[in-house]
Amino acid sequence: MRCFAALSVALFLWLLLGACTPFTLATEEAYSTGQYTEKQKRVQEELESIRDPTIILNQIIVEAEYANLHQDAWQNRLNLRGIYGFGPSGRNDWVVRLEVPVVYNNSGDMPGGDTQTGLGDIDLILGKVFEFNERLRLGGFLGDTFNTSTDDQLGGHATLLTPITAVSYSVTNHFNTILFLEYNNSIQTDSGVGETNSLEIRPIVTFDWPNDWSTSVEYKEIIDFAADNAKSSRLTFEVSKLLGLRQEVGIYGDIEVPLDLQPDNYTAHLGYIYFFK
Repeated sequence: MRCFAALSVALFLWLLLGACTPFTLATEEAYSTGQYTEKQKRVQEELESIRDPTIILNQIIVEAEYANLHQDAWQNRLNLRGIYGFGPSGRNDWVVRLEVPVVYNNSGDMPGGDTQTGLGDIDLILGKVFEFNERLRLGGFLGDTFNTSTDDQLGGHATLLTPITAVSYSVTNHFNTILFLEYNNSIQTDSGVGETNSLEIRPIVTFDWPNDWSTSVEYKEIIDFAADNAKSSRLTFEVSKLLGLRQEVGIYGDIEVPLDLQPDNYTAHLGYIYFFK
């Protein structure tokens, strides 16, 4: 199943790159001859920052998440997220990201389940990005997921410490590749909750289209060290678009599907972004 999924993604990317080659060559020529304006560069950064954490832009995000679970259960989350970049050089080399989720959980036909609404687990991330040149960036981040959920089904019942490494390479001005390595480790758990000790490997490709559109594909491989190195995988497809007179607003939608047996059938997101100019 995983082999088939990997081949499908590879074929999709090959077709996408081939179909977009004329557009890519035209924009590369415009960039090299100085016709690629600062506005176009800013639009490119805004589109790519939706998936690329090494591009730091000050923004607020309101995101709706829907998870379709087994036994007719489902969960809605409203994620309120803020990203603030700063740095002594005037560039946004450092970043702070805060996410506060409000969760509604419907247990469906699960035995003993009920409906719960309340605060989920709050996430805080601090990071530093190193830009080697116009195409290559490296980010190091430290995340903390706090055990703040107000009900049993609204969080993970654990406080997690998460070191993250992200490498971003722009193949062209409109074709970007990103590699995530994310290690999750619990430093506190509620009574009766197992330890979290896992590694996520997430390659992502993004492509910017004309008229301020962008698409991305992400493959996620999860290795659970706490469960005898059990592996699982997921695939995400995303579409995003910039709006507004100054392209200060972004919207995006994605669907994330498991490639093996996992707690959900699929998870979808719809988000609104406001970029501070």
